Formats: sequence, C-alpha cells, structure tokens
Amino acid sequence: MARHDIGLIGLAVVGQNPALNMARNGYRVAVYNRTPAATDEFLARHRDQPIAAAYTLPDLIALLRRPRIVTLTVKAGAPVDSMIDTADSTLVHCISCLDEDSTL
Repeated sequence: MARHDIGLIGLAVVGQNPALNMARNGYRVAVYNRTPAATDEFLARHRDQPIAAAYTLPDLIALLRRPRIVTLTVKAGAPVDSMIDTADSTLVHCISCLDEDSTL
C-alpha cells in the first residue's frame, strides 16, 4: 500500500494547486483534508491524476513510501490554529504517526 511519494494535508486552494502540480510532474500524491467532502470533491475533479485519498492521518502515512514526506498546506486563520493549538491537534497526531527518517 505504501507507494505514494508525498503526502499533502489541506485541500483549500493553497493545497490543491501543489498536489496537482506534483501529480502532473510524475509524483504519486496522497492527500488528507479534515473535511472528507472536500477530499471527495477534489478527487472527483481529478480522477486522471495519480492522487489517492486518505480520510485519517494514519491512513495518509500508510500510503507513503519511506522515507515519508508530508507537507502541510493549510489556509491561514482558524484552520492553522486548529492544527497547532492543542495536544490532540492534527499536527501532533501527524508527528506521532511518522518515523524518525520522515520529513514534515
């Protein structure tokens, strides 16, 4: 299952464009968004691209080959705050899923 080159968290415009650029240039991309509907809509529009959906952070990490590379592309404001503000935040959860040789 671990066959994707890079993971991308966040599918607002700031995340969609890099995901598409990487996919169009030969990279296999796995994407995660906190709202599954945004993930589904994005994939429905870009079925011809080598992009896979993950609906949980552990699933995103499982899709990635080692060493794992994950990029955060989260819209400014409340979404960023929710990523970093609490001990059970998305960022803390993501870090806990990664190996020492991973890049975030």
